Amino acid sequence: MKKPLRTLSVVRWLLACLTALLLYLPAPAQPLGISVVKDIIPERDGNGGLSSQPNQLAATSRYLFFTAYVTASDFSVRGLYATNGTEAGTVLLKTYVDQRTGEGRIEDVQVINDRFYFVFARELWTSDGTPGGTRRIAAINIPATRTDPGDIRLIGGVNNRILFRVRSTLETQLWSSDGTEAGTTRLATVEVESYETKKALANLNGKAYFVSMAQPPGSVGGVTGINGVPGILWETDGTPEGTRNLTGLDLRFSSPPVVFNNRLYLYGLTTNTTPDQVTGVLRLYQTDGTAAGITMIKEIPYSTTLRRFSIIRQLPVVSNGFYFVTPDRNLYKSNGTASGTELLGAISSSVDPGYPGDALSSFTTVGNTLYFVRNLIDIRSRISTEFELWKSDGTPAGTGLVARLISSEGDMSVPVTLISFNGKVYFRARSQVAGLELWESNGTAAGTQLAASIYPGPESSSPDDLTIFRNGLYFSARTLAYGRELMSVPGPATEPVGEPLTLLEPVYSCLSGRVTVGFLDVQISGGDGTPVEYRVAGLRDWDTAPRFNVPPHQLEGTTFVIEARQSGRVVQRTYTTVCTNFSSQSLAIDDIVYDCNTRQLRVIASGINPSAPVEYQLLPVAPYQSSPVFQAGQAGFENTVLDVFVRQNGVVVRRTFRVPFCDPTRLVIKTTDYNCTTGDLEVVAAGNDGNPKEYRIVGLRDWSPDPVFNIPVWQRQNVLFTVEVRMGSQYQSQSFLSQPCSGAQARTGAEGQKEGTGLVLTTGRNPVTDKLDVEVRGAGNQPLVLTLTDLTGRPVATRRIDQPAEVERQTFDLSHQAAGALILRAATAAQSQTLRILKN
Repeated sequence: MKKPLRTLSVVRWLLACLTALLLYLPAPAQPLGISVVKDIIPERDGNGGLSSQPNQLAATSRYLFFTAYVTASDFSVRGLYATNGTEAGTVLLKTYVDQRTGEGRIEDVQVINDRFYFVFARELWTSDGTPGGTRRIAAINIPATRTDPGDIRLIGGVNNRILFRVRSTLETQLWSSDGTEAGTTRLATVEVESYETKKALANLNGKAYFVSMAQPPGSVGGVTGINGVPGILWETDGTPEGTRNLTGLDLRFSSPPVVFNNRLYLYGLTTNTTPDQVTGVLRLYQTDGTAAGITMIKEIPYSTTLRRFSIIRQLPVVSNGFYFVTPDRNLYKSNGTASGTELLGAISSSVDPGYPGDALSSFTTVGNTLYFVRNLIDIRSRISTEFELWKSDGTPAGTGLVARLISSEGDMSVPVTLISFNGKVYFRARSQVAGLELWESNGTAAGTQLAASIYPGPESSSPDDLTIFRNGLYFSARTLAYGRELMSVPGPATEPVGEPLTLLEPVYSCLSGRVTVGFLDVQISGGDGTPVEYRVAGLRDWDTAPRFNVPPHQLEGTTFVIEARQSGRVVQRTYTTVCTNFSSQSLAIDDIVYDCNTRQLRVIASGINPSAPVEYQLLPVAPYQSSPVFQAGQAGFENTVLDVFVRQNGVVVRRTFRVPFCDPTRLVIKTTDYNCTTGDLEVVAAGNDGNPKEYRIVGLRDWSPDPVFNIPVWQRQNVLFTVEVRMGSQYQSQSFLSQPCSGAQARTGAEGQKEGTGLVLTTGRNPVTDKLDVEVRGAGNQPLVLTLTDLTGRPVATRRIDQPAEVERQTFDLSHQAAGALILRAATAAQSQTLRILKN
């Protein structure tokens, strides 16, 4: 009788072991397609995979940046990584250890103007996603004490400059930087107040606005608020001269302003405080960015206990309005008018959070719907009674609880890190059976569900740092197999992430009968958005320029192997040159006509053989077609440079065309005409909406209708200015780098030299970041040499074009080049031109 019992006990024990084993096996592939991007620390111990613990995720259009431990043997060292979303494309950029503290903690990260910046050991750094492009910008002198080293927080950007706050117990300063050490400067001693530092700024018409909670010297504005300090509205254009407080304001602004429909909206409070109660009025204001332009929209009374008094919370802006929360925690939405400012609901009328602002948190939007987390705390027990997901569609009826994820009384799901992805809201939340895992919601109770149990069983994967990158969702999470590593969820199938890089049929021009050299332009599709390099054996080694010069002896019947590489992956295809003369006629593009009303472009060519088909191409708008008429874009396509091609019987001719500005009322800075001999700088602007134009260059002159400035002699060599033009509500700005006279160069502008006789060298934007676009005119049939060097004369890049086009266009990849000044020289046998380039 005992043997069967003993056997049954063994069977039960085995089943229990098998169940436990299944619970802790690595999770199978989820329906979402969740995968580990890269196992940075592949070592294992008795408890499973060791963790690199990635965090501080920040995405640019090219790379996702994050910090993580580098090895399992030394957890004082953290590294900065960049990834394109693939294992092979995940690269360690640099390791960091603070010699003062012995820690490798990067203090702050932020993406500003699609470039990644971070703070380490009281130094400002930047990275372009490559090890060589990860560099220190400047060491910041913080007014610190022995017990308070101070800190640096990145807060935003304006006019291609980054803004950051430097704070210690001694004082708080606002700084800006153009990405160079010389261009990093202190703007003012002023507090920058915000519940979240990264949301401290509101940008409008070339200026950044923020709230200071400290009275500046000489200010006449500000009324003491509930915490005993006034609130002052400040503005900055990124320069010390353009940073000032808007005096005359007598309201306490207790959250950053917001921008909606090209207007700035402000919140001000009046308070009447008793030992138990705070009453007052919240005033909603709007302005065009000036103190004189401030007008009040609506007054909203409030009443709350002193212990429950909260700062006004800045919530997301949607297409039809903006949300805000009053000190007594009522949720409002406004479209910028008194009648359109509506109470949506009392979010926490019977709670006492204990900490201002804790009743609502983790805001995000899906379309025009606001999602947030409401935390209700019982006044008597000071224990949370609800911590769940809420939403609002901007109406009182559409504001409320989405779903209660845990049914048992007194238990809460605690959703955090809300983010909009693929038409839903994703977040981390807790359930009774799955621990802390990834959840999703479409805004309904039925559509709120566990998205994936990344760590199977009751253990938690605790997903964190949810970030959108290239249409996918990325985050750090814990698994048994890998520890805590970087995970990803692909985007919708209709918009695949990382479409394979493909080489298309190249565009070949042998220019038969006209010149003695051909051009081979490589065409690609797909890729991951990172830089692409090209090579054709026998013509040129790896370079980012997709154009190759084909010498005369290879114009006809030569087979080339074309290669392109991206993120370590190389693709190839072969191409055989075909160059056939059809007659003694010369194929040519005589004219290009553009119709502003229809936005159609017509190519007029001559030398066409009527007995053979002819094709026309407009890059990057359309491939080859039989019609010479193209639809050249929609509104906003103005000022774009297009490449026009005509080919027939193997002969290809090319011409560039810049789409003109068509809207006569639109303000545009066309060029800056600079005389380097006299220092006169004339700003040429187009557009007329009935309002006068005014011009300003900070450091030279304030706003004036005169478009001509005079640059002093001591500022005529390599000084960077910001040219500003305004007309009514329109505003435009452009950088201008003053340069000394060089040879025949007597007049240059912010976009290079104006067209004239002789050799003309122009560039695109200057300063530049990753790419330098160059145009050369007037080289004739002489070979052209482009040389790029640093100030020591060290070559950076050299290109020889044996037979330049009428308008020769070249692009240099500067993504791996350190910041600083460069010299660009274009030379033929008879003439040369030189420009100074500033690399950020």
